[in-house]
Amino acid sequence: MEKKGNIMFAAFFAALLVVSLASAAAAASQMQTQPGCAVFPGLSLGDEKITVIAGRLAVVPITITGAQDASCGSVQYGVDFTNGYDGKQFVLALNGLQERNLLQLASGKEKTFEGLIGVPPSIEPGNYTIQVTAYLEADHWKQVSKTIQVQVKPAAGSDTAWKTNINIGWNLIPYAEGIGAYGCDDIITGYRYSPTTGEYVQMDRFGALFKPAPFEPSVENERFGGMFVFSTSRCAMESRVPQETLENAKVSLFGGQLLSITPAWHGKEAGAIAKECASQSGTQASQVQMRKWDAKNQEWVTPAQSAILSNGEVWKILPAGACELELG
Repeated sequence: MEKKGNIMFAAFFAALLVVSLASAAAAASQMQTQPGCAVFPGLSLGDEKITVIAGRLAVVPITITGAQDASCGSVQYGVDFTNGYDGKQFVLALNGLQERNLLQLASGKEKTFEGLIGVPPSIEPGNYTIQVTAYLEADHWKQVSKTIQVQVKPAAGSDTAWKTNINIGWNLIPYAEGIGAYGCDDIITGYRYSPTTGEYVQMDRFGALFKPAPFEPSVENERFGGMFVFSTSRCAMESRVPQETLENAKVSLFGGQLLSITPAWHGKEAGAIAKECASQSGTQASQVQMRKWDAKNQEWVTPAQSAILSNGEVWKILPAGACELELG
């Protein structure tokens, strides 16, 4: 009898919970359809006209505001770029978000996102229009849109051009913090080696931007290391690095640092890096270990000291002592 009573009580409690949840959902739905609740969100842009050089990346602040009456409580909104106007010709994303962006906002509260506008190197110079839309999640007809006028200028001749043909499997691509990477859209994650931690750092891709995942550290002198990416198809990934990014750039080589080769080292023999490191640390050039990743065979190889360095390659450098290279 006691067992039967417990079962009946459990069934009654479960039914009560279902009714309570249904009532709460109905109340929330009713609240959202009340006058003053089912409203257009507020939307503003930090810049409505921008000028960008082909191959680079621009950031535009996007702010959404809860416009409902205070009595409505917190309301769910959404905001993102659309494919309207010329959107498909750019690589668009919100920084830190790879999925559809939904957020809860109380009345009068606002949240600002970094809108990432990636300008592929292949885009023709000219004037374009990009659209941003914010909407009420309970009723997508309640939406408001704003446009950004984008003037694209020709690629700068002083920019460093990096292009890597991607094989199936693991590949190494050059990397500089904050620059855009274009092509191979299916690749949304990469891994950069951190000599400081002795581990690989996960790099998430937001549109054209790779950056450390939220739970990963960002180390100052590792901003120019190469990055491993995995591909299930053959494609090409390319970037444009502004001259000022590399002018005063220095990299401390230690612990197996991945080094992106810049124009300053293009055409030199690999032994030049070994000699530079040896002179700084008072060791022998032969003690500087150098490796290249063979994407075709998925393995590290040891090139000869006479191997020629090429702009955009990525090498793994392990000196016997302290070594700092200038990249500009």
